[in-house]
Amino acid sequence: MKRFVLVLTFLLCTLTVFAQERRIPAYLGGDFGVSIGSGRTSIAVYPEVGWRVTDNLYAGLQAGFGYYGDSGYSDFTFGVIPHLRYYYYIYQRFGVSAEAGMRLALTRRSGYEGLIRSFDVGIRPGVVIPIGQRYALTLQVGFLGYESDRYGDTVDGHWGFRLQSNDFRVGFLMNL
Repeated sequence: MKRFVLVLTFLLCTLTVFAQERRIPAYLGGDFGVSIGSGRTSIAVYPEVGWRVTDNLYAGLQAGFGYYGDSGYSDFTFGVIPHLRYYYYIYQRFGVSAEAGMRLALTRRSGYEGLIRSFDVGIRPGVVIPIGQRYALTLQVGFLGYESDRYGDTVDGHWGFRLQSNDFRVGFLMNL
């Protein structure tokens, strides 16, 4: 038992020294979107955790909740989005990004008995604005790819580009 505690203490001290000398290649963040108007309300909150593969390429996972309300119904959604995001810095204080990802979601719609299963795969273009060495503000607009919703036995799938107000998401990124 004493040997185990000694080895564990040694490992923790080694990791602490390692963390002080080098930056950990992980990041935390997330994004949110709000759209209110014309009888429609859309709110989405997606926290994010990931790994910095290179200085410009990030691999991450988002899991979050969304709400969409229209005059006739309302949706509550839980989704998971694994993705790869590439940043290209044009200037030191401005860059563009492209996120290739896949969203898997379950939606509970008012007035509908079952769950709606959603799947999409595609690219979300965006902008990144660094705030210091460790922080960045991200903006994503639109979606280009394939979307599919399954209502019981009915499948509604299509390819295309979508640019709507509820696709505008503001995010924050913190490199550890």
